[in-house]
Amino acid sequence: MGKLSHYSRGAAALLELFGQRKAPVPREVALARAKICLQCPLNAPNHRLKAPMLATRKAWETVSGQDLSFEFDDKIGICRACDCLIGLKVHVDLNHILRWTSQETLESLPLNCWIMNP
Repeated sequence: MGKLSHYSRGAAALLELFGQRKAPVPREVALARAKICLQCPLNAPNHRLKAPMLATRKAWETVSGQDLSFEFDDKIGICRACDCLIGLKVHVDLNHILRWTSQETLESLPLNCWIMNP
């Protein structure tokens, strides 16, 4: 699956997520997920999509009334396996993620990925 397909699926998943006004997962869940991504070699912390991710997350913070930032935001960016914005994805319900993730992408995730080991 190419990056364009990943990005279009991700955009559709975000639109559905925000359209249904879904709440972020509990902070401790998101933090545990983010710490796994922080250590992952597929984490690209300085990706060009980081600024739009932060802006999108800020909008979700406004709507949800929750702080979705972490003290290590500068060290997480985009996942090279799924092309998802880590700082957003760790806050999303796993069922929503699995519904929008192709089998091919799931198979490309590292074995220790929190998506594969909830």
